[in-house]
Amino acid sequence: MRDAFGGAFMIKLMLIFLIIYVCFIAVALNYAKAFKAKNGIIDLIEKYEGFDICKDQIDAYLSKISYNVAAQSGPTASYAADKPGTECQQQGYCIMETIDYSGTNYVVTTFVQVSFFGFDNLAGISFTVPIKGEVRIPIKNL
Repeated sequence: MRDAFGGAFMIKLMLIFLIIYVCFIAVALNYAKAFKAKNGIIDLIEKYEGFDICKDQIDAYLSKISYNVAAQSGPTASYAADKPGTECQQQGYCIMETIDYSGTNYVVTTFVQVSFFGFDNLAGISFTVPIKGEVRIPIKNL
């Protein structure tokens, strides 16, 4: 009888470690997708030399890689309130534009939302990680 209880305990222990492993892999994949989205946005801003020109291309790129973070109820609403001058978009990324004498700086922020098995309402096991990147577009001499 003791062996049956020991075997059941080992199976439960293996399932717990399996769940932890799957959660870790899921978070790592979401982080990689947000990092890829940030780098793609920066590449498009550099290619078109400005954000206003390439908004449609950015939206098409984010749809292609299936990056979408809830904009209204998610992290972008509170992020825009904390950072004045930040423009947050519908697909869940924010861009802050600053202009100085040498060019235009863009700070691109994408987000990773992490919640474990829907327990975020019960235990508060939910958090958001911002991923930032910068690009500088110099002023062209005429």
